[in-house]
Amino acid sequence: DHERHLIYLEPEGEATDDIREMISSGIGNSDEVTLLLATGGASRWNRYDISSRSVQYYRVENNAPVLLKDAGRVSMGDSKTLSAFLSYGISAAPAKRYIMILWDHGGGPVYGLCNDENYRDESLSLAELKNGLTKGLNGNKLDVIGFDCCLMNCVDLCSDLCGIADYSVLSQELVSGTGLNYDEWIKPIVDDPGISSEKIAMLMAETYVTENSRGRNASTATMTVVASEKMPGVMQAANAFRSRSEERRVGKECRS
Repeated sequence: DHERHLIYLEPEGEATDDIREMISSGIGNSDEVTLLLATGGASRWNRYDISSRSVQYYRVENNAPVLLKDAGRVSMGDSKTLSAFLSYGISAAPAKRYIMILWDHGGGPVYGLCNDENYRDESLSLAELKNGLTKGLNGNKLDVIGFDCCLMNCVDLCSDLCGIADYSVLSQELVSGTGLNYDEWIKPIVDDPGISSEKIAMLMAETYVTENSRGRNASTATMTVVASEKMPGVMQAANAFRSRSEERRVGKECRS
């Protein structure tokens, strides 16, 4: 039972450790790059006085996240929660480019992602994720979307993200509790806000693999960058392969 065996990440401090990395990147002092957070889904937070009772929006500043809005008692496993945060972020911090990271447990096309332990582990299915992103972006596009969660690199999701994000960063394997190495891929953006979206996506993947390539996480230290423009060709090839496989199976059954 997937739900019964979840190990909750933030009671162990995994999310607030990542926020600490974001702060150490120096992004809170940048006049050109803004980092917003939506927090929720955990029964207890380790740092920064983050509420466990409601979803909150923060801006990362010099030494700590600064509260911008309390969005109320809503589930992080609800697509409306995702779309509301995206709408707020685009309105509060309009930009030439947008990057989004989804963080928490991931279960691929079967279990989805972003379980909320305050709502009986409710999670976003892939269909709900696509719906939440599409409504929240409202015609805008993400330059990069990253999945700091396990098992999300699947053709279903990568195909869904066509038209939503130019690049996706995701793993077909388990992702360690430490997750993405936030300070090491955010600092280059702070230093050079004009850095290409492709380079940002590659930095996310490369710094994660480097950090996790030794020790107990080495066997699953996998992170991939997918260019959405390539996915129609991938899907065409996958469908052609499936058709040929079905033809061979029917032929076998006819001969048996």
